[in-house]
This record gives sequence, C-alpha cells and structure tokens, in this order.
Amino acid sequence: MCDATNSPVTQTGTWNREGVILFGGHDGLHRVSASGGGAALLTKVDPAKKETGHGYPQFLPDGDRFLYYVESADLNVRGVYASSLKNPSQRQLIVRTSAKGVYVPPRGAFPGYLLWLQDQTLVAQHFDASSLKVEGDPVSVAEEIGLNPGNPMRGAFWASDAGLLIYFSNPQTAGRPIVWVSRDGKQAEAAPDDTVFGVSIAPGAERIAFERVETTAAGGRANRDIWIRELTRGIMTRLTFDPARDVAPRWSPDGKQVAFSSDREGGVYQLYVKDASGSGQEQRVTEGPNAKILIDWTKDGKYLLFREQNPTTDRDLMAVPLDGDRKAFPVVVTPFLESTGAVSPDGRWVAYASNDSGRNEIYIQAFPAPGVNGPKGRWQVSSGGGYDVKWKSDGKELYFESLDGKMMAAAIQAGPEGVHADTPRALFSADFATTSLHEFDVTPDGQRFLLMLRPKIQDSGEKLTVVSNWQAALRK
Repeated sequence: MCDATNSPVTQTGTWNREGVILFGGHDGLHRVSASGGGAALLTKVDPAKKETGHGYPQFLPDGDRFLYYVESADLNVRGVYASSLKNPSQRQLIVRTSAKGVYVPPRGAFPGYLLWLQDQTLVAQHFDASSLKVEGDPVSVAEEIGLNPGNPMRGAFWASDAGLLIYFSNPQTAGRPIVWVSRDGKQAEAAPDDTVFGVSIAPGAERIAFERVETTAAGGRANRDIWIRELTRGIMTRLTFDPARDVAPRWSPDGKQVAFSSDREGGVYQLYVKDASGSGQEQRVTEGPNAKILIDWTKDGKYLLFREQNPTTDRDLMAVPLDGDRKAFPVVVTPFLESTGAVSPDGRWVAYASNDSGRNEIYIQAFPAPGVNGPKGRWQVSSGGGYDVKWKSDGKELYFESLDGKMMAAAIQAGPEGVHADTPRALFSADFATTSLHEFDVTPDGQRFLLMLRPKIQDSGEKLTVVSNWQAALRK
C-alpha cells in the first residue's frame, strides 16, 4: 500500500469504516486509503516539546476522532492524546503515560474503558468516547506488565472489543550474562546476569562497555546509561548519569574515550564522547533533526560511523570527522535500510548490512565512498542473509551473524581492483538453548567473541495471559 518508516511507534495501525488507515512514524501519524495511493502526513511531531514520534493510533466509534500515543523525552508531554481527521492539528491530552493506551468500547452492561500503564501496572479507567474524558479513578487490572527496555512504549498488552484481554508478564526481569565464546563454540563467563545491551570490547580486551538498564526509573521509563566493567577485577563503573537514554558505546582506538548515542537534548539521538575515566563532561559531536545511533569508531581515530534515521531515505550510514568542522557526510545512502556497519582497520573499506535484496545481506564498499579512496562498486559477502558485522585486526577476515543464528567468518582479500570474499563458513551456532546474537564484539585476533545470553521465555516462567470478560472483575 505504501512505505512506512522503521520507527518504534510504527507497530500498529487503525482502520475506519470509510477505508482510512492511520499508522505511526517518527515524524507523526500518516494517513493512507485502504485502496492505496500513497500516504500523507496527518499529525506532526513538535521538536520544541521533545517529541520523537506519534503512534499506536486507534479510531473511536465515530470514525473521525482517534486516540494516539505521543513519544517524548519530556514526561509532561508523553502520553495518550485524542485528535480527529477533520482537525488533526488540534489534540487533547487524555492520560500521561510512558506506553500506548488501548480503548475498549462499551459492551453489554459494561461502559467504555481506556487501558493504560502506570509504571508496570495495567489499569482500566472509564472513558467516554463522546466527551473524550476519563472518569473516576484508574483500577488495577494486572501487575508487572512487560516493558521492552529499548521501546517501553510497546507495553505488552492488548484487548479486543469482544471482551478478551491479553498481556505478557515481566518479559525483561531476567538478566542475561555476558560470555566469551571461542571459535569452536566453548563458553566462559565474562560478566554475571544483568540487563545489558550493546557490548563493546576496549583495546587490550581488559575492559568492556555496555548499556545497562535500570527498570525502576521515574515515570515508568526504563533508563539506560553507559557502564564500564573491568574484566579481571569484576569492578563496574557508571560512565553516564543523564536521565535520558544513553546507548551504543564504542571505544576510541587508544581506549581513553568512549563514544555513544543519547537522546538527552531535544529527544533526538546525537553522538557524544566522554573520557573513559569518567572525568569531564560529555562532548556533543553531531547536530541536526535526525536520530543518530553510533556503530563504529575508525581505528585511526578520525571518524565516527553512525546510522541515521532520514525521513526521506529511511536508515542510512553516515560518518562524522572528529576534527575540523565536524560536518557529517554520507557513506551508504539508499532508499533501503542500512543498519549495522564497521570500517576496516586500514580505513579503506566499510562492511555493512542492507536489505535492498529483500533481506539483510552483508556488503563491502570503499570508505568513505566508492570512487573516492577506492574502486567503485560494492561486493556481497553473505549469501543467506546476515546481520551485525566486525573485522579482524589485519582486515583479512570478516565476521557476521547469519539469519539462522550462526557466527560466520569470511576470508577477505582487498586491493586496488576491489574485494574478493571467500564463501562464509560457520564458526559456531548461537543456538545454545539460551543464546541470542544481534549484538556481539570480537577480539582483534578473531579468537574470542563477546556475546550476551538471553533466557528463553518458556525457561524463565514468563507467559502470555488471556482473560475473558475481564470487565466483570472491575464491578466487584
């Protein structure tokens, strides 16, 4: 029907009887006809209010007005709002919350309700769809509703008009250990269970940096900060303290600094650099309205490679020099999704994942761009899909995750005429009963891989709960 941006608020849409469909995006709600014809922007995010997306729309019974969720770094802005097709620029706050809301219309003797989250408690509150008012006090329906630490707006609950409620209890309470895995698949613990993401190995492999999630943050929002762990002594040090989300740490080549992304200013992810000792203030590196997620720091220390969310071309790879005017420049820009990436140790090549074939595959092209410091064109490395990518320190081997959960290695020969990649071979399977890749790092010699283990849902006691006629319990 139309393209949709890859945004945390584009998970669901809503459809009225006149064939109008609404769906979310980082720039606002979009409108498209069920007969096709392309989408048009309906609501617009307000950067002055630190808004970063509108999503989870739901039409009300009249087919004109709708509820939707506004994501913002400002707790006083974030919440569920009401607007209309006739006047989309006018909106009314319904409830302040850090996750989506779900409207359930009147049924039989039961009034209309709005289901929404107070921290991790699912509550129901009378909601009059005609006056757009919540009435009475919210009543608890279920406790410990699951929140994705990366996208807590996706509260794990939903309800049907027919009286069914479904929710997922506490899917992120179990921590996961960080482990070393050798090329033959043998494991050794690097750090005990914790709620961590985005691991990065420091030069010398004596320290690691990662995102650590604190799930008790105010406003129901799981906070992320950057932490450093000394592997030998097992000492953890907190590097960032901002209440915003700090993610995707990467070490400088000399191990003296850590770069990361943060949405601390205006709710838009920008790149920052801080001394790894914790002294001094963070230095902001980038500007502009588009979100930027760090993915690599080149081995010569000159550039940061990052993924940018562009409203026109979606997800692109960009780089910014750390000297001079710090003006970002394009590395890989297409109408498709470019995601993970890594610059070769000699700084001449960039390996990255793109879905322009219909699925993520790994490619290599010259850095900073084809035809600038190397030959034109690009060379495909993977054949069955791939995600995340790292180089060996001599540039002669490339590692990536296959789509079926294997760590793959491909020998690389690069020269003035281009790149030759051998057929990738599997080093080990990530299907260790509890392992998940998508985030890994590797030592310079390519002998040890740093992974995070993730418990399976069925092994951790977590479950989906379905409740029929749930409104009846509210009348007792």
